[in-house]
Amino acid sequence: MGADSAIHVEVAENTTVEPLAVAKTLKAVIEKQNEGKEEKDKIDMVILGKQAIDDDYGVTGQMLAGLMGWSQATFASKVELDAAKKEVKVTREIDGGGEEVLCKLPVVITTDLRLNEPRYASLPNIMKAKKKPLEKLDPKALGVDFTPQLKTLKVEEPPKRVGGGKVGSVEELVGKLKEAGIKAV
Repeated sequence: MGADSAIHVEVAENTTVEPLAVAKTLKAVIEKQNEGKEEKDKIDMVILGKQAIDDDYGVTGQMLAGLMGWSQATFASKVELDAAKKEVKVTREIDGGGEEVLCKLPVVITTDLRLNEPRYASLPNIMKAKKKPLEKLDPKALGVDFTPQLKTLKVEEPPKRVGGGKVGSVEELVGKLKEAGIKAV
């Protein structure tokens, strides 16, 4: 995908990882990466997917922006950076059209599927990627507590849908509505 390096925060298998813990982890990693760097070399833009496939919460980006005190733009389908002005124009698709949002850096952006089509890595690039630095971090070393804050009380299927029926006349329809307790006017 073109990354120069990677960071892997190792969490034990079967650990419940909630969005707030992920946002706090990302915040800690960003702060660690920015430590001692000149302003021009600091991370000032984070791009995330709009939601994780495992829990579908769709809130990690917003939580990260809040924790960092950064601007945020959600569901981006197009991103234009103006480095000189230190701002980003984000286009988002909304019901009934599009919306453009202008954000000052630093910013957290969550993306829509339309933003980019990932390239498939070629075999030579896969081999090169194996030589890139991979830093492994422990959440405890970052000071992040993964203790779940949410408790699922119940999960159940919605009631089965009952199909409608056909009526032969207006009188029959009115009769069925009365049976259902719906008053016809």
